[in-house]
Amino acid sequence: MHRLRADQLDGSGKVVSRFETPFKREAPEALAAAMAEPAAPAAAEPAVAPEAPAASEPASEPAATA
Repeated sequence: MHRLRADQLDGSGKVVSRFETPFKREAPEALAAAMAEPAAPAAAEPAVAPEAPAASEPASEPAATA
């Protein structure tokens, strides 16, 4: 078992945050076999348009001129 770690450094090189995750290094033969298998088609999900953001403030009225 191996650990993959990514550190975020500040301007002086000090670690300010870290992400670490375990992983198992697979044998090259197992990877080659997995790459040779045809990929199963993913289930298509309907595209959903994002909603427009709600206005946080009402539109301002034009200034009256006299």
